[in-house]
Amino acid sequence: MKTYGQRSATPDSILSSCRRSTAVSIPAPIGKPLVDDVATAYFQERQAAPATIELERRWLNLWAHFCKSRGLRWTDCTQAHLLAFHQELLWKSFSSGRLYATNTLDMILRTVRAFYRWAYRTQRVAVDPTVKWSLPRTPQTEQKSLSQAQVLRILNLPDLSQPMGQRDQVLLEILYHERLSLGRCLTLTVAEAEHLGEAIQPHLGLYLHDGRAKLSKGPAPELLLSRYGSPIKTREGFHQILRKYSADAMPKLTARLFHRSRRDHSDQLTARRLPTHD
Repeated sequence: MKTYGQRSATPDSILSSCRRSTAVSIPAPIGKPLVDDVATAYFQERQAAPATIELERRWLNLWAHFCKSRGLRWTDCTQAHLLAFHQELLWKSFSSGRLYATNTLDMILRTVRAFYRWAYRTQRVAVDPTVKWSLPRTPQTEQKSLSQAQVLRILNLPDLSQPMGQRDQVLLEILYHERLSLGRCLTLTVAEAEHLGEAIQPHLGLYLHDGRAKLSKGPAPELLLSRYGSPIKTREGFHQILRKYSADAMPKLTARLFHRSRRDHSDQLTARRLPTHD
């Protein structure tokens, strides 16, 4: 068996005239997958998120089209067919001509393998063609994080004399110190924020008593308000705030970048100090 993940030469019956420069375009999935009824039962048992189900249905549909193009029933496929499917995927492309990324290939193959293992366990196939199909994990690139100096510089960027600067300061500190997701920040209330960690409390108090009071146009339980005084309702609103301060950060600021950085700095505290007044 060839090393998993390499785009190597393949049997003539599969890629007789295929080269990287002339990658075959993958058609958009059409109609129902050949395994649609069985796949529905599979996903019902998995109870995965809707987005995950939609994506995995697409991968199973690719496998179904592969079977159909060779006149095969999915229940009759062997490991040789799975290997041929793998090799064909290595050279297929999106409509833009870009080949599948290694992680995407890994996801497709693991989806097909998980489906067949479920089908064998539920006696929908007589033989599991994936029983000896080994899929080693693909190597992951090193995840970047911010140094403490970079974090401190970013935390000192918001203008604390302005209401939105105070709001931005609270958001940045929540992402870094509390490692909350952007979705959780959308629903975070004033009452809940008052129970967050001590590192956030000084700037939180400034925002609640000054900035938020000036921004607010009416009663609202949510902590973080837009410039118009209403609660921020979408993650894009937070992305826009992070983009304002990304010019001074490398790499681009995201919630996960703050989370990784805080984890790496777990032994020390990086915090902006409130300005003192003589």
